[in-house]
Amino acid sequence: MLADRLGRRARRILRTDLLVTLAPAGLIIAIAFGITMLFVKPAPPKRLTIAIDPDEGGSRYYARRYQEIVKRQGVTLDIRQTGGSLANVQLLANPGSGVDVALVQSGTDPGAAAGSSFRSAAFRTCRSGSSTGETPSTTCAG
Repeated sequence: MLADRLGRRARRILRTDLLVTLAPAGLIIAIAFGITMLFVKPAPPKRLTIAIDPDEGGSRYYARRYQEIVKRQGVTLDIRQTGGSLANVQLLANPGSGVDVALVQSGTDPGAAAGSSFRSAAFRTCRSGSSTGETPSTTCAG
């Protein structure tokens, strides 16, 4: 009977000692993870999808260039051909579309797709040519 009482008392002391030892360590680890999550940025995605205009413009050229550039960083860039700039903006506005980036023609109204986060860069499009055989003239739009 005395041995049984000492056994229960020893187990209770062991549990208390274990709790007193592990609780502060667990709390410190949880706080460290919380602070880390505030300051560490997640890794960039390894796969991106870019929406481009139909094949008639230079968007496929730039998409291929971007594909080569991001491939050096270990990112796969999938190119999705769409119906045009407005379709690209609509795909960007739809989170379920799977499109992360889009090449959009200058002058496309981002308000046409409500709720899209629209960030753009403008490029000038220049054409050189001569209709008379003289010195070629250069026309820039954009």
